[in-house]
Amino acid sequence: MLEYEENHEFLKIEFVLGPLSLPLIFWLFEYLSPPIIWDAVLDHFRFAEEVARLRQIPFHWTNHTGDMPKFVETLLAGFWVLGGETLAKMMSGLSALLMAYLFWVIAKEKDFSNKIVQWLFFTCPIFLAIFAWGYVEGFLAFYEVFAIYCLWRFLEKPGSRIWLAFCVFFLGVAFSIKYTAVLAIAACDVFLIFYGFKEKNWGLKRGPLMLLFFLPVVPWALRNELANGNPVYPLLTHLFGGPPGYNSAMETNLWQDTGKPLGWDVLAWGRLFWDSFFTTSNGVGAAWTPLVFMSLPWWGSLLKDRFAKFLLGVAVLFLVGWAFFCTDLRHAAGALILLCVLSALAWSEAFRQKGMGARWLFALGALVSMWLTVSAQLTTTAPYASALGLEEPLERLARNYSFNLDTYAAYRDIENNSGPADKVMTVGVFQTYPLRRMAFVDFNWKRPTLLEWASQCRTAEQLAQRFRREGVDWILYQKEEAIHSYGRNKDWKLEGIPEKEYLRFWMYFAEPVAQYDNSFVYRVRQKALDRPLLLQEVPGLQEPGFYEIQKAEFKGEAQKAYELAVAWSEKYPFVAEGWRQRAQAGEKIEPKDALVSWRKAARLGLSDPQGSSTLRQKVEQVKIEKALAFYREN
Repeated sequence: MLEYEENHEFLKIEFVLGPLSLPLIFWLFEYLSPPIIWDAVLDHFRFAEEVARLRQIPFHWTNHTGDMPKFVETLLAGFWVLGGETLAKMMSGLSALLMAYLFWVIAKEKDFSNKIVQWLFFTCPIFLAIFAWGYVEGFLAFYEVFAIYCLWRFLEKPGSRIWLAFCVFFLGVAFSIKYTAVLAIAACDVFLIFYGFKEKNWGLKRGPLMLLFFLPVVPWALRNELANGNPVYPLLTHLFGGPPGYNSAMETNLWQDTGKPLGWDVLAWGRLFWDSFFTTSNGVGAAWTPLVFMSLPWWGSLLKDRFAKFLLGVAVLFLVGWAFFCTDLRHAAGALILLCVLSALAWSEAFRQKGMGARWLFALGALVSMWLTVSAQLTTTAPYASALGLEEPLERLARNYSFNLDTYAAYRDIENNSGPADKVMTVGVFQTYPLRRMAFVDFNWKRPTLLEWASQCRTAEQLAQRFRREGVDWILYQKEEAIHSYGRNKDWKLEGIPEKEYLRFWMYFAEPVAQYDNSFVYRVRQKALDRPLLLQEVPGLQEPGFYEIQKAEFKGEAQKAYELAVAWSEKYPFVAEGWRQRAQAGEKIEPKDALVSWRKAARLGLSDPQGSSTLRQKVEQVKIEKALAFYREN
């Protein structure tokens, strides 16, 4: 292998400010902008924010992924305490720095070009996504690859058991980041078993090694066992069970959420690899770099190198396991890094054999890869305006998730009227970023928590007491999101509690605090009101009917939509009457309340919707100004 003199230049200023600074600019924009992708705002940064706010790790996190290991989120929480969201997002770039340093170490030891592997890494769109968009898979990939590197050092010199100890420990660290580390663990186990057969050496002390593995894992497993009765919740429910309301069907839906497992469907494997490596339909929305495929003509020379064969074997085992169990490409990040190193080895050989021709080919591939990177940014995160301070972070969040800005106004009402330790029950809400309260959130595949609690009660009083036992004093309802979720799940029906008692709960124990176009806030009372409320919304009960109405409207079946709406109002006339009364009193109430009433009454044919145009303009302006001003101040 040709020895390259630039390996020692990893930290030199000309290396950082040279041509590689061009792709690094794209990465910098990501680190200077707030998190925006689903996993970041739903889980990773949401959890870090709550840990920083409460100054403790919640015993029982209230979304389905929050009870998974949270090593990286806890690390981000520390940075959040020191410098808020901005510092936490910037320091998420530690994973990329650690990865770049490991590349330098490997390149220096194996005498191939450090610059080539850095270019492969920093111009690859999917690595930008995994390491800079707010995923934790960047840290996961680093610890997986570091553990694999330690395993190689052990296999190269079996007498040096310290490298095996490092391998096992860092696999444990990877598992404390995400359960998908099991793919790297299985690949390493195969090589250790092969080593045992080949060397006839079964004298490894498994007890100390297992202790090293479980050292970083035990805190999270113990927390899960105490909170959910399952050390690896929300997985393996058929072995360990789970909390009330969670079952194996929900676990299956969770597997689907991570990328539909293919099992033994070999034909589907071909489609999977095509979609993952040749399109952006890979669960991440960012393409794979063409530089790896362009290096394939020189991979034949790698088969003469034991290190390259080792990396290739681990990568193949890793990807086979990934195709079986979790087909979202980010879960194979560790294997992708190994392919990147293999490609760097091949390009180094190409540079030696072909000289300038190979260099021009590499430059062309790098330009295409950078174009794909910019394309991924523009279609997914578009961080430029936000990073430069030209776009409000909340407006960017609302634009990406298509919910109204009145959501932030509802957050403001909850925060102004509750304490820091209060909890919020959400209905039809999949994420509550940046609400500074712990919240029970709902998902399309998971039975709503409200319906689950109601199914275990028989009276309105019992349901109110259940809220008290859970420490929940507030309900946040987002109507359109709830209708969408219920529409996708026909079996989400009110069960257990009689409908009459469920309506009594909303009339006597759910006190309205704020009502907007789409978001509604209620305070849960333990003592019933003296007089029943005139209901305008019945969360958990009205969604199936409204979904059918909206579906008819979407299909252009206006008459059917009207008939469905009238039938629904006849079934629950008190709700329709509440809307009508508020619409008739539109000149005497707040503009935002009048607008809500105009729209609801119009949907049932109870009022002329044209009269709401002036109200709509007033409401939107006041609502946006108040909501954004509140979050600027806080």
